[in-house]
Amino acid sequence: VDEYANVHCLQCQRQEHITKMRFFCDSHRHIRKYASKNEIAAAIFRMPKIVTFGEIMLRLSTLGQTRFVQSNSFDVCYGGGEANVALSLSNYGNEAIFVTKLPSNEIGQSAINAMRGYGVNTDYIVRGGNRIGIYFLETGASIRPSKVIYDRAASSISEAKADDFNFDKIFEGADWFHWT
Repeated sequence: VDEYANVHCLQCQRQEHITKMRFFCDSHRHIRKYASKNEIAAAIFRMPKIVTFGEIMLRLSTLGQTRFVQSNSFDVCYGGGEANVALSLSNYGNEAIFVTKLPSNEIGQSAINAMRGYGVNTDYIVRGGNRIGIYFLETGASIRPSKVIYDRAASSISEAKADDFNFDKIFEGADWFHWT
């Protein structure tokens, strides 16, 4: 395998090359015709910037397979469709950005910290409103299915308005947008 792969010189040909990157010629100060395999690989395998938008909720789960009526305590976790997608994408090395609105209190900050802990960009989360949505999970056992109870009324994201978010800045350089 050759050390260099052919890439169109943008000075000589206006045609875009496969990497959409400019490789500068060190001696001529123009974009060179050849790029190293490492430079091409870095361009091809650049992970996309993906923006997700939606609600993150506080999940309170019964311990083990106990029922709600048997529980004296709950396990705490955060989740929601778009938050879970952002977290998974980040785990695969993508630049994942999660956008939502959360209350300006410790519970809202805890949700942000949980996302940051997995490498998700939380820079565009808006703070405001009074509460985070909650859902309760009773894990099923044997033939008894799991049960979920939602408490999402008047959550911060449900009261968000479009002008709460700077969408031009959020989508700058984005390759993909996910929301449901």
